[in-house]
Amino acid sequence: MHAYNIHSMKKIIYIFLFSLITFSGNFLLAANGDTTYLKPFDKVSFNHYGNFDKWAVFPSPTKKSQRIFMKYTVGCESNGQCEWDYTNTIYVRQNTGTKDSSLQKATTFTVNGAVKDSFNYSTDTTWVTNYNASTKKTDSISSTPLTIIHFQFVSALQPQVPIDTIKVFPVQYYKYHFDSTGKKTDSIFVAVKQTIKAVYTNYYLVFDKIIDYEMGRMITPYAKFFPKNFAYEYLYDVTDYASLLHDSVQIRMNYSGYSWGFVGTIEFFMIEGTPAREAYKVANLWNGYFAYGNASDPIDNHLQPVSFTKSDSLTTVKLRMTISGHGSDGTQCCEFQPKNYYVKLNNNQFAQNQIWKDDCGSNPITAQGGTWIYNRANWCPGMIINPYQYNLNAVSGNNTIDVDMEDYTNTGAGGYAYGSQLIYYKNNAYNLDAGIETILAPTKYFIYNRTNAICDNGKILLRNFGIQTITTAIIKYQVGDGEIQTYTWYGSIAFDEKTEVVLPNIIWANPSSSKTFKVWIDKTNWQVDENPFNNTLSSTFDFPMVLPLTFVVETTTNLHPEENSYTIKTYWGHTVFSKIFSKTSTLHRDTITLGYGCYTFEFLDSGGDGLSFFANSSGNGSLRLVKTPISQGMIKSFNADFGNFISFNFRAGSQVGVDEVNIEPSSISIYPQPANDKVIIQSEKMYITQAQIICLDGRVIKSFNETETIAGELNIADINTGIYLLNLKGSNGEQVVKKLCVVK
Repeated sequence: MHAYNIHSMKKIIYIFLFSLITFSGNFLLAANGDTTYLKPFDKVSFNHYGNFDKWAVFPSPTKKSQRIFMKYTVGCESNGQCEWDYTNTIYVRQNTGTKDSSLQKATTFTVNGAVKDSFNYSTDTTWVTNYNASTKKTDSISSTPLTIIHFQFVSALQPQVPIDTIKVFPVQYYKYHFDSTGKKTDSIFVAVKQTIKAVYTNYYLVFDKIIDYEMGRMITPYAKFFPKNFAYEYLYDVTDYASLLHDSVQIRMNYSGYSWGFVGTIEFFMIEGTPAREAYKVANLWNGYFAYGNASDPIDNHLQPVSFTKSDSLTTVKLRMTISGHGSDGTQCCEFQPKNYYVKLNNNQFAQNQIWKDDCGSNPITAQGGTWIYNRANWCPGMIINPYQYNLNAVSGNNTIDVDMEDYTNTGAGGYAYGSQLIYYKNNAYNLDAGIETILAPTKYFIYNRTNAICDNGKILLRNFGIQTITTAIIKYQVGDGEIQTYTWYGSIAFDEKTEVVLPNIIWANPSSSKTFKVWIDKTNWQVDENPFNNTLSSTFDFPMVLPLTFVVETTTNLHPEENSYTIKTYWGHTVFSKIFSKTSTLHRDTITLGYGCYTFEFLDSGGDGLSFFANSSGNGSLRLVKTPISQGMIKSFNADFGNFISFNFRAGSQVGVDEVNIEPSSISIYPQPANDKVIIQSEKMYITQAQIICLDGRVIKSFNETETIAGELNIADINTGIYLLNLKGSNGEQVVKKLCVVK
């Protein structure tokens, strides 16, 4: 047994003791104590089909964790194939402390390592013949010898002790003679000289009884043609398995692939503290791969009802099921056909769902080598398989849980992989507890790369960890060390539910500053909630591209132009340009002229196969943005194998977050132009509360507060000669950009 890379980290942030953990571009500011970090798998090469086991030493069970995260990174060896969509499943293994046994047979001999009931051979050398085309004669060479090992049964601990090894030669074949033309003229049968028969001894193999609990599952991407240094990080919340992740524990990775070359890294982050509800027990239900549609062995034979006991009214129980369909029969079931399951508690159906994932064309890993865009039975290549989860309304005492599949009969060539458990919890620890689950934007986490980078509204997932329903949340956010903004969210989130929250009008720091976005919950339901340690999250991000105010969208359609369209919208959703297509294999050039601001270019494909996909007979289109005139070059080219959509956020004219919105710029005057030591502002419709002078490279070089802007006279005596942008912000969120010329 070995312990791998365990250590604790502490950082002091503000007045609290936090732990700072990087999760694929997101930073978790959490924990009222240490964070334990373990790395049992470090770029382990999956060079064969089956199981890979590593030991790790987790904290003792007395050290509670409010959250436990597992990060799985899939990569490729420098000479790896990394070719197919294989299932990778991660288990925690529990040694029950009990013994089990299985009936085995010990033989008295093997031949080249193989067990045989009987074997014919010769102890004398036997020969094989063949025709020599060069000499035109019959050649003779000795046959390949075989190794017989004789064993003696001593005990169940020593069932096959080697006692003798002999070299023998094969028999029972013909040796041929050939004439000068290579024609067979005669033959001699090599007869049996000796025969050996096996004697078997029955014995029981005793072993530790180990139970495997599935914690996470994903499918590798079609990465054969990717650069071999790729690394994709996937984050799993494994807090439910806290009762198993303590002391010395074996972690198992099961790799279902036959092509070698993928490598895997598994890391754990155990954030010390009081969990929202302590998971104190896990019980397996239905686990394994079960054929579906076989009339002689229906899948329901393997999905039998399971009885369980809920100890008292103070505990709760959750059903967690990871299901994915694989293989195919005549109707493409199960991988490519949706089917339903039905869940019953105490014989009463309370849930049903379709085992299906309908957005594979929105995969964060685009342009894969295989059929990555095809929707499948709850999985897509290169993505996590998310579990179905249900909080059960179980009664105290005995209960029965059951799952049934919809009726279906075929060949049974396809089936479903099940990994399911009951999770038992103690009482909820908090009455009022909101938490920030993740930052959707802005972030560099690759899972959200298709809608990032952004230059408009931020997005987070807000989750309720407390008993009380959350109806309001005062959320604060900030870029780098810039201005702190406040947003009050209204809605309704029940316990253990989450919702997407849009954070409007981010004030961006200048591009040379720290590219870090921080968001935190200030109040929940107008109060300070009971658990501050899940209230803060940060992310790193990239600024979006800056495009000129005038550019060209250049599209070459494929054979299905009716599937394609695009729009350009402002950050508040106003469409400034839209386009549909009707002609096949045609070049379209659209000149776009925009004002300063933030925009989203969205190109859609209703067929889900982009402008080019190898498996469909749709031809090859293309999409790019070019400068005008064209002789000035290309701005950006998009990969035509994009599946469902392209979402490209950009700024026109300037990097910083300034927009001409709502207010007509002509209603605001600034003079003199050029200015020297002061500039006068006259506004007819906008109450100006803030002003910024911005270099053309995006740097904010001077800011003015509300007192200065109300006076209508800005002191620019310290501003050097040059051309600038004057960004004016109003009391109702309006923003206007004016050009400012300064001459000294």
